[in-house]
Amino acid sequence: MELFLKGKFEEGDITILNKERVRSLLLKHEGQECEITIRPFRRMMSAAQMRWYRGIAINIIIEDLKESDGKAWEHDDIHAYNIAKIMKPRIKTREVLGDTIVETSKFSMADMTKDEFEWFKTELQAFWAVKGIDIPDPNEDNFINDYDDTGIGSIGSFKKET
Repeated sequence: MELFLKGKFEEGDITILNKERVRSLLLKHEGQECEITIRPFRRMMSAAQMRWYRGIAINIIIEDLKESDGKAWEHDDIHAYNIAKIMKPRIKTREVLGDTIVETSKFSMADMTKDEFEWFKTELQAFWAVKGIDIPDPNEDNFINDYDDTGIGSIGSFKKET
């Protein structure tokens, strides 16, 4: 079992944040050896942000497109289109042993930070606005009323993390 704990350095020591919340998990491994990896903490995109994208933004696009052209697009089709148009993954071909090999840059929304998602959200809204589709910000007109993964702020705040 892997445990991922948040911590910070203080006066040369490592302090585990929210230690009381994870104490029971730590006690399950009492006496076991472990491997510790230290890497900078990144505020990853929250579940609330993903719910806004999948549940609000994509649905609005699908509904507006159906009204304008009568076609009922699938969520995965619109998501793939958004990624292709906004994230612009790189495609590269090359010859290897007489065969043409196609490589694409891998992209996963799950790897986005909160700030990267904010950029994506802004680009998504601008891209579809040009096509006459208005995608509201989270919490605008009560489309979604949720909290981010910390339980502190509303999803609509999207404040830049420092």
